[in-house]
Amino acid sequence: PLANAPLESAKSYVGEQMFTTQEPFDFHAEAVRPTEALVFTRDDFDNLVKDKPGLVHMLGFVEAAEKKRTRGFEWIAAGEAVELVAHKHWWALLPGLVPVAILTVIAALVILVLRFVLVVNYLQWIVLGAAILIVLVLVWEVYDWLNDEYIVTTQQVAHVERVWLTMELRESVPIDKVLGVTLDRKFPSDYFGVSAVIIQTAGREQGDVTFAYVANGEEIRKLIQSQQGRVLARDAAEERERFRQ
Repeated sequence: PLANAPLESAKSYVGEQMFTTQEPFDFHAEAVRPTEALVFTRDDFDNLVKDKPGLVHMLGFVEAAEKKRTRGFEWIAAGEAVELVAHKHWWALLPGLVPVAILTVIAALVILVLRFVLVVNYLQWIVLGAAILIVLVLVWEVYDWLNDEYIVTTQQVAHVERVWLTMELRESVPIDKVLGVTLDRKFPSDYFGVSAVIIQTAGREQGDVTFAYVANGEEIRKLIQSQQGRVLARDAAEERERFRQ
């Protein structure tokens, strides 16, 4: 569109990600005719926001883009954006429910035996205590199932596990350290499309990072490979630009 526009109205911009996701720009611009350009650096923008904090709220697209970029994760660095957040499939909850089922059966058998030994009042308290214990175990299993998050960003893959609502355990690996991504499918979970995504890494003492019991394993694998391609292409472009300069 700019090619057909009058010279005095031909206006555009490049590198606007600096104000939103802060990702490195995938392209560069080169003037092919006399051009007036206004260069506004990130430092200039940060200083402006520091002097006028309300500016960010007035620029709704900046605030919205920042929330979308980090998805609420405070450890996301500048220039990095969250591409995907995955959780465990409900199938992962089943192994944790087995102890609950066993505990329920044992409690029922014990109560049945004690029914002929204890008076009714004591038996009621035992039933109530057993029920509370079973509910607590069930709640813990569901919480443990929900507190795992698998994250793919433009710079890394990470497994985040929340412990007691106040602690966050995270294992991560940079995208450029990923050697390969494989899917581990096992019966019967593969019948429901559930698999484990094994991210093979280099230079990490703890070994591979595994996204267990995910339903979108193939999507995650393709996304990681896509981010790897972007990093490699960006590095190659920067190398070409250094050579050109």
